[in-house]
Amino acid sequence: TPIGERLSEVKGEPMTHEEANNGKVNPNYGKDGYFDNCQACVATYYARRLGYNVEALPYAPNNDMMVTLAMDPALAFIDKDGNDAVFNTVDGEDKVQTLSDSLNVGDIAVVRYFEYNIKPVTVYHIIIAEKLNNSLKLYDPQTNKVIDNQTINTNKDVDFANTTFNNVFVCG
Repeated sequence: TPIGERLSEVKGEPMTHEEANNGKVNPNYGKDGYFDNCQACVATYYARRLGYNVEALPYAPNNDMMVTLAMDPALAFIDKDGNDAVFNTVDGEDKVQTLSDSLNVGDIAVVRYFEYNIKPVTVYHIIIAEKLNNSLKLYDPQTNKVIDNQTINTNKDVDFANTTFNNVFVCG
């Protein structure tokens, strides 16, 4: 049975943000492998929004799928027409505003950004951005943290002014 057919058998009603989050995406956060599984968490969050009652898998360096997804998170997504996801770079003086301006109300986007560099490794993190009316909400489904308009510029975890949203994809 193709995976799409199997998934359609378990698909429930689409979930709101509140139903999909609250730690349900990555309930084992804090345990080994669940600190560095952000690539699985964004796909899991979006699947939950679509109506699938799923949880993120842990990252394991010997799991080829997780390593590949960490390097290319677009592999977990297709666009509205069923084509492979194409990620775009969002940069500019005010990256958060540029990102917000690039989204339509109701859009949910996957955002991968440069987090820090520990030579020889460059570390990226991947989160969700959602355009609500005239505001932008950034949500980290790995840690279950929401960063809204009031806290974006004072967020201690990420210096959004000095990073580039180097991979942005609006989910179907």
